[in-house]
Amino acid sequence: MNNASRKKSISGGVALAALPGLMFLFLFFFIPLLTILSGAFIDEAGKISLLPLLATVRDENLLRILGFTFLQAFLSSLIALAMGLPGAYFIARCDFPGKKILRSLSVVPFVIPPILVVLGFVTIFGNNGIINRFLMQLTGSGTPPLKILYSLKGILLAHGFYNFPVVLRIVASHWEAIPEKQEQAAQLLGAKRSAVFRTITLPQLMPAVVSSMLLVFLFCFSSFAVVMVLGGGPKTTTIEVEIFRLARINLDLRAAGRVALIAAGLTILPLLLNFGTESRFTGMGASDRDHRIVRGRNPKVRLFGAVYGLAMVILVIGPLLGVIASGFLEVEGPLAAPRFSLRWFAGIFSVSGPDAFSITAARSIAGSLLLSGLTLLITIPTATLFALATVRSGGKRAKLFELMASLPMSISTVILGSGYLAISVAYPMLTAAPLFIAGAHSVIAFPFVFRSIVTALAKIDGSYRRAAISLGAKPAKAFTDIELPMLESSLFSAAAFAFALSVGEMNATLTLSGGSFPTLPITIYRLIGSYQFHRASALGTVLIVLCAVAFLLLDRSTRRKKEM
Repeated sequence: MNNASRKKSISGGVALAALPGLMFLFLFFFIPLLTILSGAFIDEAGKISLLPLLATVRDENLLRILGFTFLQAFLSSLIALAMGLPGAYFIARCDFPGKKILRSLSVVPFVIPPILVVLGFVTIFGNNGIINRFLMQLTGSGTPPLKILYSLKGILLAHGFYNFPVVLRIVASHWEAIPEKQEQAAQLLGAKRSAVFRTITLPQLMPAVVSSMLLVFLFCFSSFAVVMVLGGGPKTTTIEVEIFRLARINLDLRAAGRVALIAAGLTILPLLLNFGTESRFTGMGASDRDHRIVRGRNPKVRLFGAVYGLAMVILVIGPLLGVIASGFLEVEGPLAAPRFSLRWFAGIFSVSGPDAFSITAARSIAGSLLLSGLTLLITIPTATLFALATVRSGGKRAKLFELMASLPMSISTVILGSGYLAISVAYPMLTAAPLFIAGAHSVIAFPFVFRSIVTALAKIDGSYRRAAISLGAKPAKAFTDIELPMLESSLFSAAAFAFALSVGEMNATLTLSGGSFPTLPITIYRLIGSYQFHRASALGTVLIVLCAVAFLLLDRSTRRKKEM
């Protein structure tokens, strides 16, 4: 085969590999997104017009909502930064008891569904939570003395917990890449540690700090479940909650489209800024980490690191333990002491004469597992082939593919669910169709699965594949026999992450189906809304077990990749 024929064959193979991913993104992402956003330009008479959009931009209520959305996202970013930076320092520069545990636990919030965070904080800090019950029994008061939740404070507390690992992981990984010899040289020349940090370390860390803060800001700006449950009313409404209200409750899809267009436009800016800051530190080599000298002999540093690690363990694990404990408790009255009980779990797994709750619980578990399975079947093959096409194509086409794969991250799950809802209005049979809902889940998981696989695929030495092809193997055969086995760890990691995202997804599913297709997060959300916290905790424990399996697989695959 001559060079021209070989290039033509490679080009055809790239196009064939990219086709499933392109079709998937077109059908399950671009069409729903354009469906909801196009309504922003339609007036009440059904004609194309900019006047409704301009009126929405000037609406005082929306401006108030936007102001609060920006405020809570900014304050949440500062809290996450304050919580994450010390951990980044301890992981990057210190050795202390429990360091490996802290590093592993920093993954936990990534695989915890937001509804579990909400339930955990209600269980611990709620008016009838563990802390308030203890204080009421201690004082004999019938009024909860600690009122944190259902206000801005509750939102900020939950967002800080949920997002500080973003800061910790991003900053720590880049702090590790800064040679400590630079700091030591400055200290030998007489510079104080504060001056060294300000003039040498901080400038190199700033891109990572800004990137992590922008990501946290974006996550908090698009937060839904935390605000919906812990907000406490109209005063704490964010733009995502407003889109849900317009689309799902009012069924005013055109108004929802106008607000969604504004929200999408506002989230693009921090995303572009994040890409800009990321490009500034991608050149920091991993080899620099070989020059890092760990400060592990200073007893004070070890003590502070251990104390910080213990505090973070309590903060991360505490809400989850609160959910599990609440699932095994039964309380007769406001001031009565809780007692151990299996009543709520018996209701979930009842096989003889099941009541309405056990039927709903069983359907929710089955629904979540079905959607997660369908999400894996859709996402893993399409993202793997799309990653293969990206690596093989190179140049501008590869950048275009990467951009297309990343676009779903810039659109909130509520906006995505609103797009699916707009389609289901025309085709009602799709509202509770598992494959249709799994399509939304797959769009949410696709960027993360793609990123995990394309990074691993780009690191594989291409000489093995080229040698196999030169010996007569077809490109597809060379990929399946040589490269695919080398991707095993990354595929496990991607599958675990996709499973965790799907099994905990609530926003798009609730917006689309309104709960007509029960899943674990939706049923937990409804139980919280009806103040059935112990039943919610029992179901939450089941969800924690499923997420724990995903976490263990993710942590195992991450360790294997580091060992390779």
